[in-house]
Amino acid sequence: MMDENNSSSKKFVGSQRRKIRRFLSVGILGVVLLGLIVFSLLYGRTIYSISEVSQVILGRFVPGASFTILTLRLPRMIAAVLAGFSFGIAGYIFQTMLRNPLANPDILGISSGSSCAVVICILVFHTGQMTRSLAAVCAGLLTVIILFGLSGHKRVAATRIIVVGIGLQAFYNAIISYLTVTGDQRDLPETLRWLNGSLDSVMLAQLPFPYRFPVGVVTGLIGAPYLIWQLMVISKRGGYDE
Repeated sequence: MMDENNSSSKKFVGSQRRKIRRFLSVGILGVVLLGLIVFSLLYGRTIYSISEVSQVILGRFVPGASFTILTLRLPRMIAAVLAGFSFGIAGYIFQTMLRNPLANPDILGISSGSSCAVVICILVFHTGQMTRSLAAVCAGLLTVIILFGLSGHKRVAATRIIVVGIGLQAFYNAIISYLTVTGDQRDLPETLRWLNGSLDSVMLAQLPFPYRFPVGVVTGLIGAPYLIWQLMVISKRGGYDE
């Protein structure tokens, strides 16, 4: 009886320590993020003071600073924060689903499927920005359906998912390589910008507020919490085969 009480108390103390460590880690990362946000608004080719930046954000016109901050620095900073948040959510989803803390969101071929759809839109159909974003989201969802369909069986095995995902990734990358070599070279810079990612052309009107909500943001805000909840339920029930 005493041994059981000691073991339960040790587990309780260990869980409390992990919670405290987790809160401290999140707090430190939050402070670092806030510092980087302030640094990105203040420093560049031209250095502005905190008072100048605050005046611009509050809506006052400051010669030189208003254009630099509102047109260049602020949109890029917000886009970078949103992209980092999205990458974090994607990493958590795949690490939970594959039970591997080193799992990469690209390992299942979902990112490659979205990239392949964008490359086809640019090099083959020459579509606009909205069509590319919609095609990327639809291709990612279609890749998920294909992935689980090819994995087979009622119970999903993590190892089987990884093997099928690697195959899909190789297939999509082959299509991307073929199109980038044989396509119009004048569209290649735009293609590489989409594949590698860039914040240079980000404008404030393109961001998902105050009233614009791109399809990717809407899908992520609706789908990501539900998917995370489902993964947590499956993980607790032991629904994955090893």
